[in-house]
Amino acid sequence: MVFDGGHVSVGVGLRFSDGGLTTNVNHFTLALGGSVVVFSSDDACKCSLITNNIHQVKIYDNFFGRAFAYANSRVLGVAEEYIADMAGIVTCHCLYRFHCHFVHGIFKKYGIPYNVVLHGALDEIVRAQRKFRKSLWLNIFGKRFLADAKHVICATLGEKNNASKFFPGANYVNLYWPTEFYKEKWAELAEKKAEIKARYGIKEGYGVLLYLGRLNSVKNPLDVIESLKGFHSKVVLLLIGPEDDISFNQCYDVAKKCDVEIKCTGFADLEMKEEIFAITDYYISLSRHENFNYALVEALARGIPGIISRGNDLRHDIVDGAFCTVVDSPEDVGFALQELEGVSGYESMVRSKSASEWVGKNMQFSDFRDKLLILYQ
Repeated sequence: MVFDGGHVSVGVGLRFSDGGLTTNVNHFTLALGGSVVVFSSDDACKCSLITNNIHQVKIYDNFFGRAFAYANSRVLGVAEEYIADMAGIVTCHCLYRFHCHFVHGIFKKYGIPYNVVLHGALDEIVRAQRKFRKSLWLNIFGKRFLADAKHVICATLGEKNNASKFFPGANYVNLYWPTEFYKEKWAELAEKKAEIKARYGIKEGYGVLLYLGRLNSVKNPLDVIESLKGFHSKVVLLLIGPEDDISFNQCYDVAKKCDVEIKCTGFADLEMKEEIFAITDYYISLSRHENFNYALVEALARGIPGIISRGNDLRHDIVDGAFCTVVDSPEDVGFALQELEGVSGYESMVRSKSASEWVGKNMQFSDFRDKLLILYQ
């Protein structure tokens, strides 16, 4: 089945540093084709997006600059004409920004339908940030915007349940994001595990606990470090991801106080990430909020056990035996690790296979594309 109805994704920023958001826009483009309209202050989107069919609306990185750009009818008029000529349907990614008004205006003027991808925007912790402004936006415009959408797409059952409790007047659907896992490459790297560990300076006999993502306070990397205080097994914590509102130096300072061995590598490209997964024994996420968590799914696809907080919406979807432990607080991490270390070789193999099969069953790109094509017909 091929979608030939003319598809345009609309989003803000869409840089590599936007992580899962940019990955998701690329998945929609791969599945449906079409083009992308980006509201952005720089040209970084031209490197991070897989399509060359990009129409960029230049905005500025301050309030008055953005207000001027969004009020510039000439610039917006060109983008509007582009969508009117190209699109049979629009996908709007995220809420709370002017691009939602732009998409809704096109719907009202031209009758071009749109779907909304929430990316966690209605989760309670997200609504609590800048609460007054977001509440005002949702009540004055946002609820009408969601109600007029053909579908409001959620990445997990947890996200769908949270959204429908907050505002039941929209057509919510659950659609897992896809992940790619190349078994041949994985087997090849597994044979080089000792060599890769040595390259990253990890001593022989030490296990590897992986944090993968931006060093952002919402993701709680410092809590991850502190959770290992007093844990006496030989474990190195790898923090893989760029600095954000938390720096490498802050991580190393906390690690020194807690007597925890860590290594910060910064951003990892696909090749480096595959190498790191090959030497990883356990994955950890203590985020306050993860509406999907690509890194967790990538770990489970490889049979790597995960330790996750209740801030991970995907916890509602993971079946028993999928080799994932949910903890209530950082203090529980040590117990979770001890439990995982005590799992027998046979049980570990069974759980690992269960995790990998669950991801394979639910998150293949071909299934994502087929379900998306049905939604967009």
